[in-house]
Amino acid sequence: VEAHGMVFDILIIGVVVVWLDTRRSIYNERKNMINELNDMSYLDLPEVNHRKIGLMYRLNKLGVMNFNVDELIISSVRVNGLNVKDSTLNNLKIMKSLISETSFTETTLLRADFSETQIKSTLFLGCKMKKVAFINATAHGVDYSHSNLERAKFINADVQSSIFKECNLREVNFENANLRNANFRGAKYLKAANLL
Repeated sequence: VEAHGMVFDILIIGVVVVWLDTRRSIYNERKNMINELNDMSYLDLPEVNHRKIGLMYRLNKLGVMNFNVDELIISSVRVNGLNVKDSTLNNLKIMKSLISETSFTETTLLRADFSETQIKSTLFLGCKMKKVAFINATAHGVDYSHSNLERAKFINADVQSSIFKECNLREVNFENANLRNANFRGAKYLKAANLL
């Protein structure tokens, strides 16, 4: 009877030790990937840009949706199904890329540049996007609801069927933009002169 009890105790302790070691391993893996992403953030080489997106996907699979990286450059890549939440990605440069089925929620994207990027089925919900640039971008049906787009530039952008509900649109530049079927319900500081 005593031997069985001791074997059971050793088994329980073994399971707990393995569980703790697995948690530590996952924590270290997350930390290493986040550090690597920060180290490579400003490099703009095709291989490095794909590596950065791969790191973000793997971090998403590990439950990480919070990215705090300034001056992250990810040009000429495909971004599909990425989830970014409660993050700070100031000066993000994601130009000449394809973004689809991606969500940015409550994320700060000050001075981000999405120029010449194709964006579809993507959400920018409650984001702080002052001075963001969507110059020559195609963003059909993108949802910007509750976002601050103050002084954003949508010059020559195709934003038809996009949703700007409850957005701050102070001094936004929609020069030559395609706004067909765009939803501006409840938008603040929208002036007719900005739409021309």
